[in-house]
Amino acid sequence: TGLMRFYADGIALGGETATANRLNDYEEGTFTAAITVDTGTNPSQNAYTHRYAYYRKIGKMVHIRVDIQFGAVSSAGSGNAVISGLPYVNSNQTNAYGVTFSSGYSPNWGTNNSPTQAYINTNSSEMYLMKNSVSDGVQYVQVANIVNGTRVICGATYMTDV
Repeated sequence: TGLMRFYADGIALGGETATANRLNDYEEGTFTAAITVDTGTNPSQNAYTHRYAYYRKIGKMVHIRVDIQFGAVSSAGSGNAVISGLPYVNSNQTNAYGVTFSSGYSPNWGTNNSPTQAYINTNSSEMYLMKNSVSDGVQYVQVANIVNGTRVICGATYMTDV
């Protein structure tokens, strides 16, 4: 009845003894995130000013921190903006679109186009960026509004089946 028990297949906390509730996975590292489109045309650019992306996976929970900034953009793209290259695919469970998302800083996205919300399709490693809208509450962020220096600093937490 101790606070922690060690097993060959993981750690049990509290009085827990069930195999399914053992913590047996912890990982952290970096990944290569990009701002791309779901369908359409990516913005043409020389290079990102910077791309920092970190993750921490504890069990089946994945938390990411991303800071991406475009350099010179020579032509606008078209389509819905996504952050691609997530380190793990989202859970494949029915209706597992949920993601906890927080955008801390997002300049140069164009008028009323800054990302404020996000979701990830099931079994996907792309996070759709969403914005608030006066007309219907939520809309996709459009890459057509990306200009020189467009940036997003955000964090998100989602579930994986891995």
